[in-house]
Amino acid sequence: MRAQPARVWVAHTFLTTGLLLGAASAHAQTPAPDTWRAAQAVRVDAEARASAIAITDIARRLALPLRFADRGVLYELVGAEGGRPLFTRTLGEGEARAVAADRLWPLSDGDFTLTGAGVTVGVWDGGALRRTHQELLGQSRAADAASTVAAHSTHVAAIIAGRGADAGARGIAYGASIAAYDWSRDRIEMATAAAGGLRVSNHSYGQAWGWVANARGDGKWAWLGAADASADARFGQYGWMAAEWDAIAYRYPRYLMVKAAGNDRGEGAPAGQPYWTIDAALGQWVLTSTPRPPDGGVGGFDTILDAGNGKNVLTVGAVTDVAARDAAAINPLSNSVFGPTDDGRIKPDLVADGQDVYSATSAGDFAYARMSGTSMAAAAVTGAVALLLEHEANVRPNNPYRAATLRALLLHTADDAGAPGPDYTTGWGLVNAYRAADVMRGATGGSAIMREARLAPGADLRLPVVADGAGPLRITLAWTDPEGIADSTRALVNDLDLWLTDSLGTVYRPFVLNPARPADPATTGINTRDNAEAVLVPVPTAGAYVVHVRFTEQRNAPAIAAGTVQELSLVVTGARDAADALPVELTAFDARLDGPDALLSWTTASETNNAGFAVETRRAGDDAWREIAFVPGHGTTPNAHAYAHRAPAVGAGRHAFRLRQVDTDGAADYSATVEVEATLAEDAALTRPAPNPFAGSTRVTLTVARPQHVAAHAYDLLGRRVAVLFDGDLEANAPETLTFDGANLPAGVYLIRVQGET
Repeated sequence: MRAQPARVWVAHTFLTTGLLLGAASAHAQTPAPDTWRAAQAVRVDAEARASAIAITDIARRLALPLRFADRGVLYELVGAEGGRPLFTRTLGEGEARAVAADRLWPLSDGDFTLTGAGVTVGVWDGGALRRTHQELLGQSRAADAASTVAAHSTHVAAIIAGRGADAGARGIAYGASIAAYDWSRDRIEMATAAAGGLRVSNHSYGQAWGWVANARGDGKWAWLGAADASADARFGQYGWMAAEWDAIAYRYPRYLMVKAAGNDRGEGAPAGQPYWTIDAALGQWVLTSTPRPPDGGVGGFDTILDAGNGKNVLTVGAVTDVAARDAAAINPLSNSVFGPTDDGRIKPDLVADGQDVYSATSAGDFAYARMSGTSMAAAAVTGAVALLLEHEANVRPNNPYRAATLRALLLHTADDAGAPGPDYTTGWGLVNAYRAADVMRGATGGSAIMREARLAPGADLRLPVVADGAGPLRITLAWTDPEGIADSTRALVNDLDLWLTDSLGTVYRPFVLNPARPADPATTGINTRDNAEAVLVPVPTAGAYVVHVRFTEQRNAPAIAAGTVQELSLVVTGARDAADALPVELTAFDARLDGPDALLSWTTASETNNAGFAVETRRAGDDAWREIAFVPGHGTTPNAHAYAHRAPAVGAGRHAFRLRQVDTDGAADYSATVEVEATLAEDAALTRPAPNPFAGSTRVTLTVARPQHVAAHAYDLLGRRVAVLFDGDLEANAPETLTFDGANLPAGVYLIRVQGET
């Protein structure tokens, strides 16, 4: 058991000594046995007894109230550390539209019907809910003995699951139910609830570090950091609380904790104004005007609170009211805290609207108020997770995702709040619940990938995928990491590395940030800090890629995890699993003009469960493809078949065509794209290749109506140029024969592209 610095412990906080661990499987990551949770309960009770003495002593010595409110923030004295008081505080001072959750509701402009029905959300906060409020009536239950009704608790719970009695205060997951707790025994209650099947919980509170306003009730600021320090060293620290929350997450891997990041950035006494600090030698308050910067200093970085520094905790920052979902409109709330953590990890993970959020309050059964802060943002994200859990139950009954998969999904689908990739101010961006649900739906149909796997130390995972080239290719990896050593310089225990390769051997690395320059945008490289990584190829070439994950290193693992496998989660969009490629071997696909029509022809070498081909077209300049015909397939056959379709009167301009091959079970895949260009007066003519198919070489004849420079190239189906057939000037009406020599090329389908000035 590792030694820890001396502390006075408090009833609601978390253990700092080593954990009592159950036996760990040598091959799998498993939840803790009941004995681990029982030991936690014993320790929490011991802390409660010790904390009562500590609270009484420091409250008397420093003349502190046990509980007070200032500017809508609730503070509770919960213990002492190094002669300084420890307060826990609420983090508010959730809108559905801001996290795109309203598009998941019935009768919305989306195509989902989600309300959170059947999902229970745990809410730990500063007091009991006003459960008789019209927004929470029938939606909530008291899960512990808390009796003091709190405005903040009621407000947060209604953001998550308010019934919508006032339409403007409808909760994100208005069909979900709330299990409400106060924060006094949160650790053991969280572990017990997770063991009982709780999937998500909200925690819109945190310890008060650095500057605290009106701590003594006299209107003056108080400094709770070390008296000789310009910044509170606890900000960004992977401390005992972060490690303990990570321990819970590791033992209950389907349980996701959503934590408000904090509102400390920029807080502090104005220059020249007297404030209180604690004289370490005297153990008493002293009044001083010594200049001291606000929390976070000039840039506001390194201000993440307590458990928000946990690796497996979904830490949420706040942004101003989002009128449009574009990067320029996503601005951090003035006091929402920034990362990095002290070991350089990305925090906050995500952001949501936290400005003037309208919701229920505890003043009466019909009372409402507006509050701001990361509390409100975290509640909105928790509600979004509840909607995704309902969707999961619809598409994956009896097969729930791990919490790491849901975390990867939310990071993967967030809207960038600036330059591409994560940053230390808004994390991976603004939560987009609709896009997350759409990816989850796509994963069941094969158009996206959500994969859970396991890796032993030193092992590699290879996932071949096929990109369609129609949009960005993005891969996100996340895993629930074992708890690290508190106060260490590196929190990460199991270092997994993600990268992507294409068929040419090009390597695409994940995003990385530089904690020494926290304001800089993300670059790419090898990430050795975070337990979430992402690779982005903005404009991929259609074709084959391989996703790689390696279990590179394990350091300082707790006994439960030492030498065991690591469970991991992957989310991929812009490509499908190569193993799921539809079993129809397309050997040729051609399009040519025939008078005013486009004549399409294609052949297959064999077919399995082929329902047919939807013919789709798109005119140059258009964004959307449209289906113009469906040609039935031949089901299952080992024989070659030829198909054709005439697209009548396509009109002037360049036209692209593709085939959407559909299986009998509804799964689909796309062919390569072919194009024709029609003009009112024929400018050029290109004959079909002859012979075709061919063994050695084939020829086409090109004629142009006007003199011009022409380039003719051959490509394979991955879009790689394999031959230059012609690059020079052509005279008008002088047929030019172009020869394509394929003697040294592998068998397959090739495309000839000719481009001239007209």
